[in-house]
Amino acid sequence: MYSSLFVAAMAFTYFFGGALLGFYLQQRLPAHHLDKESRKTAELAAALISTMAALILGLMVASSKSSFDEVNAKISDAGAKAILLDRTLSHYGADAGQAREKLREALTLILQRTWPKSESPVSMSTESDVQKGKKLEDVGNLVRAFKTKNEEQHELKSTALRLCEGLEQTRWEMIESKNPPLPVPILGITFFWLTALLTLFCLFAPRTPTMLMVIFICAISISGAIYLFLELGNPQNGLIRISPTPIEKALREIGQ
Repeated sequence: MYSSLFVAAMAFTYFFGGALLGFYLQQRLPAHHLDKESRKTAELAAALISTMAALILGLMVASSKSSFDEVNAKISDAGAKAILLDRTLSHYGADAGQAREKLREALTLILQRTWPKSESPVSMSTESDVQKGKKLEDVGNLVRAFKTKNEEQHELKSTALRLCEGLEQTRWEMIESKNPPLPVPILGITFFWLTALLTLFCLFAPRTPTMLMVIFICAISISGAIYLFLELGNPQNGLIRISPTPIEKALREIGQ
């Protein structure tokens, strides 16, 4: 899968290349191909293409924002479940002390792996997702091994197990949602429409350094927008990342 920066750079190459093609064709085409009637038809075509491109870009931005919000909600939910699990284990009694400590270790590891600061990404990638989630599974295994002495402890154990399963499910859902592939046909068609649009603009635009600079800024702005919504659609690894605040809050609450 290509990086967002590569896709954005490729988009700029297409867009600015289409603009230069328009300036080139302006010099090569016969004069009657660029008369008033031709300009009017080209403007109508450009308006149609820009409407379709705006619709597709809007849908892509909405999809990326939805993906970001979904992952962000899962992080908040995981933080709340972790706090509730710790509270449940604290009510269970001293026998749950090891499970509470394992929960803290699991959340600390998740925080370090998802929002690394000094850790090397290369060394982290050598571990499988199963190995990375081993500590969280250990919490569930410890809870399953609890020996209940009364009805209250039995209910607390059942609640703790449900919360452990919920945390595990959330973790795997986030793993499965990493790097969602953007449909290549949609991206390719959008590139073609925007390239054609800039070509039509430059076909009738004055060939001056000022106009060339305007088109350059336009091409780099559209490429930047594509880069941003691609990053928004990859909230766990991209430039625009989900906030670690819910997990940090959970770590501060655990053990209190």
